[in-house]
Amino acid sequence: MQNMQGQSKRVYIFSGLALLVILALALAFNYWSNTGGDPGGTIVYPPSNNANAVLTKENPTFAQAEATLKAGDTRRALELYRQALSGAQDTVQRGQIEYKIARAEEKSGDYIAAISDFKKIIANPAYPRILRAYAAMYMGEMYYTYYGPTVMTETFKDPPYSTMVDKNPGITYRHLFEYTSSLYPLALAEARIADWYAQNLHFMYTASSSPPQDLVDNNMRIINDKLANVDRDLRRMDGDANTRYDIPPSLQRKAVVLGRLALLKKASPDDAEKAFKDAMAIVDTLNVRDAYIPLTYAIFLSHFYGEERRADIQRLLSSIYDGGYAPTSVIVEFLKYAQTRSRTFRGNTIDLANIDPKFKAYLTTLGWTEADFK
Repeated sequence: MQNMQGQSKRVYIFSGLALLVILALALAFNYWSNTGGDPGGTIVYPPSNNANAVLTKENPTFAQAEATLKAGDTRRALELYRQALSGAQDTVQRGQIEYKIARAEEKSGDYIAAISDFKKIIANPAYPRILRAYAAMYMGEMYYTYYGPTVMTETFKDPPYSTMVDKNPGITYRHLFEYTSSLYPLALAEARIADWYAQNLHFMYTASSSPPQDLVDNNMRIINDKLANVDRDLRRMDGDANTRYDIPPSLQRKAVVLGRLALLKKASPDDAEKAFKDAMAIVDTLNVRDAYIPLTYAIFLSHFYGEERRADIQRLLSSIYDGGYAPTSVIVEFLKYAQTRSRTFRGNTIDLANIDPKFKAYLTTLGWTEADFK
């Protein structure tokens, strides 16, 4: 009897040890696959010293490319990034440089090359899942940044992306961001998915004052899950100097989602405004003047408060037309798009022009006419 009890204890001990080993291996694999490692798992970059940080310290050509890109010389930066490939010490570093090449191609206007290179990164299982997710996410963000048909055609012309296509472009891109999420739940991609469902709720309530409760509940569940992922990933980015620049657009999109929910009385406008303020604060900290953030913040204020917040709206808009947030080609293209192709954005822009005559005058420099404001 004692012998059997001893054997049972040994079985329990060995079973417990085996379970601990399995858990440790699972955690190690998850850490490796998400933060970076070569196929054999011998190279791991912790968040505090990731591949980008190591490359900046140990690959002089890469460091020069980073500085050149920041200075605005995209084409020269591209040349330097390509030269830096020869100094890559492992698969992870090579993937990081290839990602930077794709982003630089995008910024230079070579959208076809950027999409092609993003796809190569996404398809390479040797690269960290989080890097592949970034490539997928920014391939999707190109549509919302440049508004050209070339981007959508190139993105979805071949598998697996061709299987994501829907007659509604919003659903097509939601599918792409869901694919991103399957690789790693990045904040901006999660916020894009949440935003689709928030817009869907708006359409449901537009069609009926009492849409089916189960559909409402399902949409809200997905939105809340995605916003929780946004907050989780924002904490990760806050500790990573290389990815902190993704915080402002992530917060901005979260604020837009909360604003849409507040219009339906399913969130507080105070929470939405806090997210806008947080985005503005981090933009000031990083010294990145993203004019899209004050623009969407002003739209939010006009929806909820109108003339009551005229001074705040004018202050936000003046940061665009007076040069504090010097309008980039992206914001200029957005406002031109609003003039000719988007009824929603057109209405929002006209509301702002009615509140701020100087903003209206600025729009006329972009091609808007008096007839556009009627």
